[in-house]
Amino acid sequence: VSMLHYATNPQRTEFIRSLGVNAISLDSITGDEGRRLVENMRAVAWNGLEAAYAELESDYPEPGFESVDRGPICVTLLGSGAVGMQVVPAAIRYADVERWQRMASRGIPGVQVRVVDYDTTGFEEIMLDLLSESDMLVDATQRPDPSLHIIPNSWIGVMPKHAVLLDLTVDPYDWAEPPGGVKGIEGMPHGSLDHYVFQTDDPLWDQTVPNGVPTLHRRTAVSCYSWPGVQPVECMAHYGKQLEPLIKSLLQSGCDSLSLEGDAYQRALYRASIKIV
Repeated sequence: VSMLHYATNPQRTEFIRSLGVNAISLDSITGDEGRRLVENMRAVAWNGLEAAYAELESDYPEPGFESVDRGPICVTLLGSGAVGMQVVPAAIRYADVERWQRMASRGIPGVQVRVVDYDTTGFEEIMLDLLSESDMLVDATQRPDPSLHIIPNSWIGVMPKHAVLLDLTVDPYDWAEPPGGVKGIEGMPHGSLDHYVFQTDDPLWDQTVPNGVPTLHRRTAVSCYSWPGVQPVECMAHYGKQLEPLIKSLLQSGCDSLSLEGDAYQRALYRASIKIV
């Protein structure tokens, strides 16, 4: 029982299946209405944005990040789903409510969040205009085809030099078999809990991006495979509350008895089973 992300990890999924393991993916556990039952989308958005804002502030040009003379911070958000909906309030508040209130009380211009739907990302002229004005680009998409990026690396070149790229997806690079899987932002590094901030000259950039993926145009990048894990104690307490009734149901029924004929928890667990992927 783990966050297995079947769709974006096909090689791992097949390996687990070959071992005959009864696997249940936490990210696939959904209620009858399709809503995830084990998630921490708020932590994904707030933890990721907290790290991104720290980098943006350190590189922000004159008159400075907390100057009343600067313009509003411009955040461009790709995706408006479960994570994207949490990004908007987190971005507006700098991922720090006390700081937001303090800056607002001083009359410092706030944050402008522009949400871009998937159907707009294919229009180069529109996107280049948006990116040229963006202090931060946030990828919170769930792409229909993980083998295709959304933002070509060449487009990153029009962004301000101080801009920050933030990856809130957990999509890994997977080139084991064609067509493979890539990041939504082309050339984006794949970070971990040990290393989730990448300056443009970071040698780990080349180590986490496969050969052949262009990375010529770089901005400070912030990426992590588990944003809730940045605050592990809070994260586990949150997941524990959601998992308790599911684990009790699983222990009572057993893996082999899960089916769509069971109660609500058993149906949810069945839908997340590797047996039906």
